[in-house]
Amino acid sequence: LDYRVKEGTNNNQLCVVVKTVENQNVILASELQLKITPLTFQQQEALGIPLPPDFPPKPVAASVNYITGRVDFNDSAHYRTLLVTGLSLTDINFNIQIFDDQIDEADEGFVILLEVVDPAVAPFVDLSTRNATLGRIDDNDVLRIGFEQARYEFPEAGEIRAAVIIKVDGTVTEQTYMIDVSASDGTAINGLDYIIGGEATQRFTIRPGQQNISFPFEIVEDSILEQVECFTISLENIPEVEPRFETQGTITTTTVCILDRTAFVIGFRETLTNVEENVGSFDISVAILSPDPVTVDPELTFRVFYSASGTAGAADYSPSSGFNLLTFSNGINETFITVTITDDDLFEGTETFSYSLFGVSPAFSLLTFAPNVTTVNIMDNDDITIGFVPVNYTVNEGAGEVLVNVSVLDGSIVNSDTEIEVLLTPREGTGVEFGSGDGTGDIFPQTYTVVFNQSATSHIVAIKFFDDMVYENPEFFFIDLSLTANSQNGVNLSPSTAAVTINDDDPVVIGFASTSYSVLESTGSAVVTVSVLSGTLGPGTQVGVLFSTMGGTATSDTDFSSVSGRQLTFSSSVTSIDVSVNILQDDIQEQLEQFSAGLTFSQSPPPMRVTLSPDATLINITDTDVVFVEFQPDSYSVGEGDGAVILTLVKKGQTDLPVSVVVTTEDDSAEAGSDYDSVEETVTFQPGEMTKTVSVTIREDTVYEGEEMFSAGLSLPTGETNVEIGDNDVSNTTITDNDVVSFEFVPAVYSVTEGQTAVVLTVVKTGQSVVPVTVSFSTDDGSAKAGLDYTPITRVLTFAPNQVSQDVSVNIVDDAKVELDKEFFLASLSVPAGESGASIGAQDTANVTILDNDGIIIGPVNMTLSVPEDVGTLTLCFGIVGPPNVAIAEGVEVRVTESPEEGTADTNDFDEDQKELVFDSNKEIDCVDVTVTDDSLAEDTETFTIVLNFVSTVNGPNVTVSGPLAITIIDNDGAITFVNDTIIGDPLFTVPILVPGFEEEEVSLCYEIHGDTGSYYNLISDSCTSVNAHYTAIQAGVRVNVIDAVYVSATDSADQCVKIQVNLEGCLASVNNVTVNRYALNDVSVRKFTNRVRISVPNCASTKLVMYVMCQERPVVDPDDINVVINAKLIKYVVTRGLNLSPGSHGLIAQFWGIKIDVVPYNGTDDDGVNVQNHYIVTVGHPDAPERKFIGSMYFLTWEFEETPCIYAGNGQGGPLAEFSTTSTNDPVIQGEYTDYSVSRPFEDDFMYAIEDEGSCNP
Repeated sequence: LDYRVKEGTNNNQLCVVVKTVENQNVILASELQLKITPLTFQQQEALGIPLPPDFPPKPVAASVNYITGRVDFNDSAHYRTLLVTGLSLTDINFNIQIFDDQIDEADEGFVILLEVVDPAVAPFVDLSTRNATLGRIDDNDVLRIGFEQARYEFPEAGEIRAAVIIKVDGTVTEQTYMIDVSASDGTAINGLDYIIGGEATQRFTIRPGQQNISFPFEIVEDSILEQVECFTISLENIPEVEPRFETQGTITTTTVCILDRTAFVIGFRETLTNVEENVGSFDISVAILSPDPVTVDPELTFRVFYSASGTAGAADYSPSSGFNLLTFSNGINETFITVTITDDDLFEGTETFSYSLFGVSPAFSLLTFAPNVTTVNIMDNDDITIGFVPVNYTVNEGAGEVLVNVSVLDGSIVNSDTEIEVLLTPREGTGVEFGSGDGTGDIFPQTYTVVFNQSATSHIVAIKFFDDMVYENPEFFFIDLSLTANSQNGVNLSPSTAAVTINDDDPVVIGFASTSYSVLESTGSAVVTVSVLSGTLGPGTQVGVLFSTMGGTATSDTDFSSVSGRQLTFSSSVTSIDVSVNILQDDIQEQLEQFSAGLTFSQSPPPMRVTLSPDATLINITDTDVVFVEFQPDSYSVGEGDGAVILTLVKKGQTDLPVSVVVTTEDDSAEAGSDYDSVEETVTFQPGEMTKTVSVTIREDTVYEGEEMFSAGLSLPTGETNVEIGDNDVSNTTITDNDVVSFEFVPAVYSVTEGQTAVVLTVVKTGQSVVPVTVSFSTDDGSAKAGLDYTPITRVLTFAPNQVSQDVSVNIVDDAKVELDKEFFLASLSVPAGESGASIGAQDTANVTILDNDGIIIGPVNMTLSVPEDVGTLTLCFGIVGPPNVAIAEGVEVRVTESPEEGTADTNDFDEDQKELVFDSNKEIDCVDVTVTDDSLAEDTETFTIVLNFVSTVNGPNVTVSGPLAITIIDNDGAITFVNDTIIGDPLFTVPILVPGFEEEEVSLCYEIHGDTGSYYNLISDSCTSVNAHYTAIQAGVRVNVIDAVYVSATDSADQCVKIQVNLEGCLASVNNVTVNRYALNDVSVRKFTNRVRISVPNCASTKLVMYVMCQERPVVDPDDINVVINAKLIKYVVTRGLNLSPGSHGLIAQFWGIKIDVVPYNGTDDDGVNVQNHYIVTVGHPDAPERKFIGSMYFLTWEFEETPCIYAGNGQGGPLAEFSTTSTNDPVIQGEYTDYSVSRPFEDDFMYAIEDEGSCNP
């Protein structure tokens, strides 16, 4: 009667033995099947099962609650069958699974019920003695207790409340325990430094679920400077119970330390002290500077550490060791460092040392050192002399530097640590300026530094200057000595200045810029240039040169004016001089004549390093007396019918001899022989003749050639040397044509349909031409408007000589508007400005008519096609539903009538009044109201039809209306239908229904479809829309398959097939095999979010179907082993709009749309004789399938716990379900078997219950 097992032992199995207590040797005549069922005490009491009289007292009840997750044992039934006839009964063992729950709890128990399954042998088996036994579960969980930290530190800052934390871990407790905690003084005293409320030892209660205990106390602040003070807190009287507390490895005693928060500052009273080397001794004060005054605990002794450093060493002062200390005790707040300075007779300069405060013992958390450094300068009193040796220096400019010597002249440096920095600074002198080396200045403005010490008593310093390549006089500069700002006292500089002379070494060359010059006799003068050809003259430097001329073949004062000893002076600002020599002109024809010029120095002796080269040049004089012949004028114009043109030649200049020229014509655009007669004629001018003429014959024709041109040129006959050709050596003659051609449209009338790309107009040329001729083409509005109906053109057409016609294409605008049947525009021809060879014929204008090609379809928009009977007024709106983007143009009006017609619904269910709809450019949607009658009759879903009829239009566009529209009235008198538009599909499919009498406003019908690994199944099959899902296993060896891809086929508003795919990996979406993040075209939209994809497609029922494909990762319980939880990736498919499209829809989801689902509560016995509660009889009445009934349970799900209450109808693949009666079949919730919905490919729509596809995806 009593079985016991401890959690975590015996493989978590409770072994129960069933044996025969009487007639052990009986022989079985048939099979005997036994069943044991573990039950909670609550289940046993609810079922009314009696227990044996000697049943042990019940301990704490074990739990089986799958909703909260608190499960202590597996409550599944166990069966055993004794098979072979003739065998004696023996002991039968049953193993019941126990769960190790990691919870500290009391020992628990449950009831184990024994039953005989076989009805035939049940009367012969007596179980009344022990038909129930007690199963006990002993807890094995251990609690660990200890402080969170081994040490706590709290600041002494105000009256603060503090606490230490005691942790209870290792498991969660469901019991109550008591524990003592006590505090003990250390250097911190209770009541002075801290305060424990109440007794120092306190008792705490650990309650179920509690994992932390807080031990509070207060910290007391004072104004006394003191050390860190501590006390301890310990755990006592730890209960030894089962399960017991465990302290091994935990912290049972912790130390609490109080950090003094008295902030104080220790520092030097002086930061800088200057003393003479012979000062002897002096004191440096170190004190507590803040707060002032400060109270120091008399019992507090602490030491401050300081260190020494600097250029002064141990021989110069003491204390000078690396680290030293000062002691503060007996409440003092100031102490001193006594310093002794050593007075020697060595030159050391000023030496420095510093003391630095760097630490304290013991430590104070709020101690700072400020100022923490003091500096002492020891002023030396010994002298030394440094100066130049020698003080005067001379150097050539090309050397670029001068080496000067600076040395210790008197005294010596004996201290190896002593260094003297001396600065050498150049100073400008005569002719010397500072510069940067870029062509300006003579020396760098640079300071040179030399350092003297024990081993360096003399320095050679290179002072840099510029070699400037400038011819100049000797220059001078100076160098001064000075000390740096930090130099030692006692340093004398003497002599402190040196002088430097720089001798110039740069050559200069002066000469003629050219060795020869040429000049025309008529020019009037010859200009000769004398320049500094190399080198540079420096500032203040001058060189004098004399310029003189000498005769040659040219005679002085006849051909030129002589020059003798003209002074030319060159300096830094004058480097080039132009000398002008007068040329004397006559009217005598002469040969080339020459004379020369030369240079000499104006001073004696000549300047050094200056050379004259070249010192002579030759001047050539060219005679300028000539005779010219040229055309005058040099251009002529003649009409084609004038016969000839006369060309005039003019002679310029005097001569006593005859001169001749040759006149020759040459083709340009005019051709000799057809447009004029060529000429090649020698024309002779006798002495005294100044003009001559030449005649050229012009030929006439009947062809338009435009303006043509030929030229006549001048040349000299062979041997003619007495004349030259003038500037007008060519004359141009233009022949003006007197012929024209004509242009017109052929034909002059055109017609084009709006949907065509363009209309082609033909322009024809009449008459001949040998040159291109132009005509202007332009369009003008008629009833058709430029930019709205056609593209305007203004263009100049160019016709080649042999071209007789030309086509012009005018683009027609297909504007997607219903317009007038006929509109027109005009095209015109005109003669362009400047065109002389064109005229316009009789057909100068073409008329183009545009025939409209746009039509519209009037149909339903934005309306609900399925309404409840109590809707009252149903508003039906109609408008342009196609083609896409087509509108009604201004001035056009469309009239359509709307007429309700009976179907299964008659005029008792709706009003049948006919109504008129009017549409124009400002009104593309018109609505009418239809009254739906709400009666009290329980009826099937009924339908009636809305018929549209085209009445008339103004100006007659192409108008069609959509076909009859079916309206569904859903009865509200007894039938249960959907109340929202959301359905969810994954391994658990939830269909929303309305159940009268439920407390919940919404409830869903739930069933499971796990498919087969790697297979495709149809979810929705409707007119124009199909949705398939692909299933895959969540894990090998687990019989749960989930959706990992969804495929949607839909027909868009342009009657095109669109195929949409969403994959679980990456939640990627594609449209027609192209990956997209956003797609919107022809009423199909796809938008990808982070972990979901929204899809909206039109349906042939004029209602959009809106879906979400949600890519999720969530824990899933293995149905075969509820202890195994798998982190699964899967797709949840959700329909959020468009469910009630048609009661004839099918698929694993859509077969429940718009159909009756009756639900009746059921509390009774199922077919196994088990009393069931919270069950329901669900009847599904699909119009295309037999009525199906089954029993479903409430709330209990095997897939997951949904927030919405659920009538669960099946444990996998749409069934099997509990039978409605012993005579009924075992109906699944879906029609047929789940395999009937299998398809072979992702977008396949052919399966057993497929709906005929009316869209373009299945033509």
